[in-house]
Amino acid sequence: MKKILLNLEENILIALSLVMIWGSLVYYFYSLSWIGIIITLILSGSSFYIRARFFQEKTINTEIISILPQKNWPHVWWPILIYIIGLIASFIILSKSASSGALISPWLAVPKSFFW
Repeated sequence: MKKILLNLEENILIALSLVMIWGSLVYYFYSLSWIGIIITLILSGSSFYIRARFFQEKTINTEIISILPQKNWPHVWWPILIYIIGLIASFIILSKSASSGALISPWLAVPKSFFW
């Protein structure tokens, strides 16, 4: 249990990836009914257990490495600011494209400029 808790973020990502992989395979070959969901969870859990039990790294790096540079804050915040502006603009375009009519696809009402 200690091995799993030491790399919690990595193990959560691996567990979610296993659920997606096994879920897509079960959905492709069987169906995603309750039995398919149970099969997916059993396969994901057993795969994660096998990985945690037999394929865990022997050395654990406890050294904290700073990913973002602390002294050069404009280089850190400009990409985040551009991303937030783009996200807000996308939501504005999508909200203006709302329609109350029945659609074949919801993307038909969205203007082509949204996908540039």
